[in-house]
Amino acid sequence: MNLDRLRSQAEAGDADAQVDLGRRYFYGKGVRKNRAKAIAWYRRAAAQRHPAAQSNLGLCFREGTGVRKNLPSAVAWFRKAASQGYPHGLMCLGYAYWRGLGVRENEYLARRFFQRASAQGDREALSFLGDTYDLAITGRRNRPKALECYRKAARQGDGWAQFQLGMFYRYGLPGSARKSPSLSRRWLKRALQAGISDARNFL
Repeated sequence: MNLDRLRSQAEAGDADAQVDLGRRYFYGKGVRKNRAKAIAWYRRAAAQRHPAAQSNLGLCFREGTGVRKNLPSAVAWFRKAASQGYPHGLMCLGYAYWRGLGVRENEYLARRFFQRASAQGDREALSFLGDTYDLAITGRRNRPKALECYRKAARQGDGWAQFQLGMFYRYGLPGSARKSPSLSRRWLKRALQAGISDARNFL
């Protein structure tokens, strides 16, 4: 959309336009990158309960991008987006519980939010869901279930899941994944192409 038209719609109160304009300022697409303006537009959209704006603000506070890092504030924004069933907000809230970012670590809640997000097609949530089964900190590990999640997410293009799948095929998992050097290399190469640099160490 033409920038002037987008700005006009955003100024008129269109929340979708406000989020779009905020993203353009955030990434410098068609405009000079300006994180302060990006956040200002996100805030205007979030005031109208736009879930993408709420989730984006959560990321800004989690990473300290354009604002001072504040994990409790990040969680609060993720929770608002998640309360509307927004997949990315659910995924980020799950990640907060998984890593203990602004909240106490809670594997059960992390898995629950990852499940809700992945059910709506969020491949990153599906990959993290695999982690909760594979790395289970407080609960019981379920590596066949982890492998199932990684397979699905890997086929959707998630780099971390591709890396994990490559490692499963490298070492094998009795009853679930036969050891296969060729399949391991195939998925590790895809993971490397997706930006997972650790994959290079196993090729």
